[in-house]
Amino acid sequence: MSNDANQYHRTSGSLNVKSSYGSINHYNGVRTPPRSPMPLRPVKENESLNFSLASMGNLLGTKSSDDNNDDGDDNNNVNTPRKRCTMAHWVLGLVIVIYSLLICVFIIGKKSRAPSSLDSPSDGLASGGLSKIPFPSINRSEFGKNPQSASSIVNPDLFASGLLGEGKSLLKVPFPTGAFWTNLVIQPTADRELSFPIMAYPYAYKWNPTMLQVSVPSLYSLMDAISLRHIFMADLTLSVADQESISKRFVHYFDPLSVTLRYESSNTTKYWETFVVQGSPYITAKYENMIPKIRALSIFHSISCLGTDGDTCVELESDESTKTIRLNGTQFALETNENLTWLVFSSEPITLVFDNIRKTTVKTENSFTGILRLALVPPHLEETIEYTSQMPQSYESVDLDGSTGVSQLIEHANSYPTGVALSWSFPSKDMGALAFDFKVKEMTSRDSSTSTLLMLALPHHVDILSQQSSKKYTLLSNKNQFDLIYETIKGPMKAVVGNSWILPEELTTVGFDHDYTLKKAYGLNNATKSIIMDQVVLDVKRVLPTMDENVYGYGKQVARLAQLINIAKTLTADQSGFGNKYTSAIHDAQLVLHHFLSAFLSGETDDSLVFDSDFGGLVTKDGLDDYMNDFGNGWYNDHHFHYGYYLYASALMGQWNETFVDEYGEYVDAMMYDVTDQGTGSSKDFGNGAFFPLARHKAWFDGHSFASGLFPFASGKSMESSSESINCYYGAYLWNMVRGTSNLQSDNFNFARLLLATELRGVQTYWHMHSVSNTSIAKWQTLYNPVLTKNLMIGNLGMMDVTVSTWFGNNPLYVHMINFLPVTPITRELFTTEYVEEEFNNVIEPMYNNVEMAWKGYVVCDLALLDPNKAFQDALKLRSFELDQAISQSQVLYFASTMASFDDSNITASNDDSSTGSDMNSPYCADHPGCNSLALTGLCCPAPSGANLGCCGSKSSAEGGNTTNATETTSNESDSDSSCSLYEACEAAGLSGSCCPTEGGVQLLCCDS
Repeated sequence: MSNDANQYHRTSGSLNVKSSYGSINHYNGVRTPPRSPMPLRPVKENESLNFSLASMGNLLGTKSSDDNNDDGDDNNNVNTPRKRCTMAHWVLGLVIVIYSLLICVFIIGKKSRAPSSLDSPSDGLASGGLSKIPFPSINRSEFGKNPQSASSIVNPDLFASGLLGEGKSLLKVPFPTGAFWTNLVIQPTADRELSFPIMAYPYAYKWNPTMLQVSVPSLYSLMDAISLRHIFMADLTLSVADQESISKRFVHYFDPLSVTLRYESSNTTKYWETFVVQGSPYITAKYENMIPKIRALSIFHSISCLGTDGDTCVELESDESTKTIRLNGTQFALETNENLTWLVFSSEPITLVFDNIRKTTVKTENSFTGILRLALVPPHLEETIEYTSQMPQSYESVDLDGSTGVSQLIEHANSYPTGVALSWSFPSKDMGALAFDFKVKEMTSRDSSTSTLLMLALPHHVDILSQQSSKKYTLLSNKNQFDLIYETIKGPMKAVVGNSWILPEELTTVGFDHDYTLKKAYGLNNATKSIIMDQVVLDVKRVLPTMDENVYGYGKQVARLAQLINIAKTLTADQSGFGNKYTSAIHDAQLVLHHFLSAFLSGETDDSLVFDSDFGGLVTKDGLDDYMNDFGNGWYNDHHFHYGYYLYASALMGQWNETFVDEYGEYVDAMMYDVTDQGTGSSKDFGNGAFFPLARHKAWFDGHSFASGLFPFASGKSMESSSESINCYYGAYLWNMVRGTSNLQSDNFNFARLLLATELRGVQTYWHMHSVSNTSIAKWQTLYNPVLTKNLMIGNLGMMDVTVSTWFGNNPLYVHMINFLPVTPITRELFTTEYVEEEFNNVIEPMYNNVEMAWKGYVVCDLALLDPNKAFQDALKLRSFELDQAISQSQVLYFASTMASFDDSNITASNDDSSTGSDMNSPYCADHPGCNSLALTGLCCPAPSGANLGCCGSKSSAEGGNTTNATETTSNESDSDSSCSLYEACEAAGLSGSCCPTEGGVQLLCCDS
């Protein structure tokens, strides 16, 4: 990795690696910041925590009796002796009550002055019922330190005028930043303005102002021990004859599985267009009064009639003077110098002209109006290639007359797809189904009653379709039906005959935890629970999120804090009294989590969200300032990685605190819809008021998500960190549980589960590899070459390449663990025992004892899936503050102890009970006896203003200490008119630092007493 990539995280000093757009570093010469596990930063004594306010009690410096009852599970009924009320007590109490009322007014007023938001133009029809965007709405060309207009990123001239937006938005519909075709409309290459390639399996495409290049990338492979790359070579180039004047080109239509590209002459009645549809074995072009021209990669060796009966094609008299060959008919065969055969089908009889001297082009003799379809007859490729390349000068011939695949291509050539209608349904409680309804047209009316569509399916499609019985389609699964093999980076495709596909998926029921995990947790002995709970108490007070963290790191931090609280609540849920001593700590942690989440959602963090009205999406302010910031968030990279953590944390917060949902539900909704919106994804679906595109990152035909946004990629779209993608849809599913508890069969709830189910299948199919020797996984043996497969985990999967590496290094540890984090209940569904047995024993175990601490928590969790007892013991040696931001020692202990085979019969509690007692380095009020005796909650040492309260490090009043004078004031404090010590009521409340006003500019009521 280059020195430029070794950028240190600005707060922790640890390596901050991983970026899903690092490929532009290689292809475009652009340096991108890496990303990896980052240790959390311990909170230091006297360090400013002006962001850590979590309750009104912190603002007041007191805690009312009602504060202990915000959550029914956290009641802490402590019997205290009654004391006589002096006049000073009454005065102080009155001051506190009045101040409380003023604070309430202040908070309500603040909420009423929220940042300007964007209302839906369709009275609530937008984005699954989202009626407005609560985040500030901005125009990219006018916002940030380095404003850059949307038109400088995406070329609006490359869209039909009817698709362009009339207001702020670039298009009439939210821009599908994750669409497979975005390379066509962003920064082109330096080669004749050709775009970077797009992949519509099994073909890849590039275009420029005059031509469309078509490649079969699987024919050209580069491979080594950790990568397989398919290379774009222009096998065919489609254009029109030189005399035709092309004035413009543009995207004419798009949907989730297709894009239509049109070239238009200055005379708009003359044009040609191509329907680029995922899974089509044909290249389909429509011509309107144009002369089609086809150019070979090198030369055409020959052209001939397809078949010998003369019904579909005849050879005309050739021109000996020009050596021109002329064929007339509707079915032809073009053979290239590489011995590749292309079948050509025409809707109307045409005369093809071939210059037998130059041999580079084939064109029609006259202007043509109709449909042309071309299909490669794929040659046989070597099944195993070890440490070499496959770019042969010539390929093995295919017997056209004896091939069942060729017969199918001829039989079904008449039906062609122009697009796809994607839909989903939920036939039963825990079942969902995707439907691909291809929009089919016929080249001619001849035999249209029996003509059906021939398409190609990827391995995960085949796995589903082969288990179904349907009259809508037929899977041609054996060579007697279809003997041609169309290879892709994802493995071989199988032929399917039918105009519609149904792809059912079983939906998860895991919820916030598995039932068996909860049962196991409840059954742990008190010694085990104490070990975990004592560590939870330490973890929640030793390390807190930092307000200057980027959107990704901050999300990991709040999700970690939320999971710690969830663990604590689970382990203390019984009625035995075990959890009583932890009640206060859990309560305070909830308040702090509430603050950190609300601070981000309300824009109080350094890196906050705004709504990009140009493209239709939530992006970070830092991401807009520089495309390299926040891993490309401002250019729509990684949104599902980033926002998934917030969805998960918010879902947990919401199940404990309904007020949080009432206050911030629409903010979390907006983040969810940014990555899980339910629009149709069609360019024709405008006018419904949608704010966001359909499930931004989901590649519906690929069966999983891609992380890439509006950056040019030489391999199409790509993604690493597949487990974070799953975390996003898991978080969305949980958030919908909180939002829709009255109707758990709501569209949003089930749609999120369907996104999750398809992602699980896609990741387990294309990222989790099994060795060829594992005969129980025979169905996946042919996906990748054995040399690649022995690594057992894909690091980064693109549409034209697959690597066992990450953007920040090739270490197998990085490859496996970046696709493991974060650890949540869904981890147990993602990683099957069968897979982990092979993966851990062959890859992780040899390096296990030498894993750096930042990653250690994850490899211990990986071990826990096999040997939870050893994992638990190893987890006791972890150090939370050195682990990645998304994990802690507590989480690893809990994960291991709730595995089915965990045995805690020999575990005894530690005699060290210090973790639940006083901790003078803790920022929490409860850990300082002097503050605790004043019933202060949340953060005191330091308080949100950055000042240590007078009670910090002091004894309680009951122990005879004077909390007022426990911390000496500084010379600056004594000299300042704002010093708390100059005001009797402030000093009596144990406040120190600045009170009148505070550093935040608030004048406390105690100043007037």
